[in-house]
Amino acid sequence: MRLERMGERALLVSGLADSPARLARALDASLLTGLEEAVPCYDSIGLYFRDFPKIAEVRDWLEAAESRQVDVESTPHQVPVCFELGDDLPYAAEELGLTPEAVVETFLAGAYTVEAIGFSPGFPYLSGLPLPLCGLARLPSPRVRVPAGSVGITGSQAGIYPQETPGGWRLIGRTPLPIVDLGKPWFRFAVGDQIQFFRIDREEHEAWR
Repeated sequence: MRLERMGERALLVSGLADSPARLARALDASLLTGLEEAVPCYDSIGLYFRDFPKIAEVRDWLEAAESRQVDVESTPHQVPVCFELGDDLPYAAEELGLTPEAVVETFLAGAYTVEAIGFSPGFPYLSGLPLPLCGLARLPSPRVRVPAGSVGITGSQAGIYPQETPGGWRLIGRTPLPIVDLGKPWFRFAVGDQIQFFRIDREEHEAWR
């Protein structure tokens, strides 16, 4: 286990023997002195404190927490996707040596887990991309505007753009579901949630909106 300082009030914890999502949930439920939030990612956790603690105290607590059994709440989601709105679907199919229909069917067969939330508010980084779809590089230059709801893949990950933002992932479809409402605030997904995608056509996409 490695603990590294991030600024004046945070620690990055890596080299974990346990699931970051499960351990972060245990930390959030703990009485660890001064802890404000535990933020899990694929293989690390960011710990944010009101006042910076003693590193030895944090390490002792983490080692004890790894042995505790804490269930991670996991909400299942069914997410509709219109693949007719996937600007990069033909390119992705050619690069992967598949037909566009095979890309769609393979993508729909995947079982996805929210591993982290970033780079814009509510953006879910999803593991579970089937192996035949892995390996696509990002765009050489990011798009200036990616439409809200766009479903993208790159490397071994999938993701959904919650708002219109710049982005460089390969877009294979679009969902009409709202992902965030920053006015409330409200977020559809949390780390540990499970996502299953299903297909809708363009007419259904517009009706759903």
